Amino acid sequence: MLKPVAEILRGSICDSCNRGQASWIAEIPRGDEDRIYVCSLCVLYKTDWGKKAHARVEVTVGAIQRARGKDFVMGPDKRLANPRDADDVLGSITLAMRMEAAQGALKAIKS
Repeated sequence: MLKPVAEILRGSICDSCNRGQASWIAEIPRGDEDRIYVCSLCVLYKTDWGKKAHARVEVTVGAIQRARGKDFVMGPDKRLANPRDADDVLGSITLAMRMEAAQGALKAIKS
């Protein structure tokens, strides 16, 4: 499960890339550590979930850019380069996924 970190922990060291930009806690039972700190860039581009969600990431990037009226800074690999932009994209995706799950639960209750 992926959860945003508390404000006081924002900027903790990401356990994947070792940069001080972690904004999420992933709860993964893996022996010694049940929680790892991870940044949005690593979730979006290094995890299996992120690789599978590539199309959704691209659509969300485009939608946020249109809403803001300006483009994100992209790296030479055409991926987000700014951790804060990645936070916005991943936050939007996770919120949408939670809303979709809630709507599915409501439909199940009504039927």
